[in-house]
Amino acid sequence: MMKNHIPRAFIIRAIIILMLFLLFFLVFKYWGKITKIAYPFLVSLFLAYLLNPAVCYMERKGIKRILGIWIIFIFFIGILFSICFFLLPILVRDMGKLINILPQYTEEIRENVGYIQKVYSRSGLPDGIKNVLVGNINKLQNVIAVYLGKVMTFIMSTLSKIFSIALIPVLLYYFLKDFMKIIHGIKMIIPKKYRTRIVNICINIDEVFGDYIRTQLILSLIVAAMTTVSLMLLRINFALIIGIINGITNIIPYFGPIIGGIPAVVLALLQSPLKAVYTIIMLSVIQQVESDIICPRITADTVGLHPVTVMLSLLVGGEFFGMTGLILAIPVVAALKVIYKDVIKNLF
Repeated sequence: MMKNHIPRAFIIRAIIILMLFLLFFLVFKYWGKITKIAYPFLVSLFLAYLLNPAVCYMERKGIKRILGIWIIFIFFIGILFSICFFLLPILVRDMGKLINILPQYTEEIRENVGYIQKVYSRSGLPDGIKNVLVGNINKLQNVIAVYLGKVMTFIMSTLSKIFSIALIPVLLYYFLKDFMKIIHGIKMIIPKKYRTRIVNICINIDEVFGDYIRTQLILSLIVAAMTTVSLMLLRINFALIIGIINGITNIIPYFGPIIGGIPAVVLALLQSPLKAVYTIIMLSVIQQVESDIICPRITADTVGLHPVTVMLSLLVGGEFFGMTGLILAIPVVAALKVIYKDVIKNLF
């Protein structure tokens, strides 16, 4: 009598599927701890990806890779030292003031909202219009309060990650030193049959993703500097903090300048209505200079996405992944477009 033998291939596949299910379960259960552990590694790898072209450029000019890495480190240490020496005391001072004065600002906003509500209640406007106006004012008050709260939470959570942040330069050095070895190792993992095709896709993604991120970071630094200097000239409180926020949010196409401009206008309004008007004009001028002079049509030219696709990507990214989703939505969708084109090309 013949015994029924279970095929070896079936057993192997079943074990692989069970291991994948176990892996997904563990990742889901310990996601918070995994992200904390992975944070310095992912940030370091991302920075290595951004800085590797500069190291490779110096290698092509005859500078040894290790020396090139140290040149980049010394350059950024110099910038960091300058920031710590000149800007950090101002930033710490402004942060302390903002934390102390935030309850007072919130109370002033509430008083102003209450005053506006009284004005509308005494006016001869129909009840329906008054209700709509008062409702929108209340919504605006809540949005401002939530926004300021999120900004402070983000700053405090960043400060709490000091140890992880301290690991980043060390990891960055080793990632840059062995970047080409890491890339080669990843290539060797890919089955030989698909290696050339996948490498070509990655090269195309790198052109879109890398160029976009590097360009946006440079633009953000320019916008942050322009905003900070302009607000200082207007004597708006917390100019440096607002400038940094404006620079970060500027990475987000279309909506970024609005998100970054809200705290500037609110803080200016608390000083005087005229300063708020000047601030709005100043922010508008900065955006015009950036969009029309510094980087004409930078988003469309770099990633080749239709404006509707850009807006939809931002909505989806923001809804599911918050601020990180807003920042990375465009390059991720551009990368997916590259993959989609390759799939269609090979299918048809």
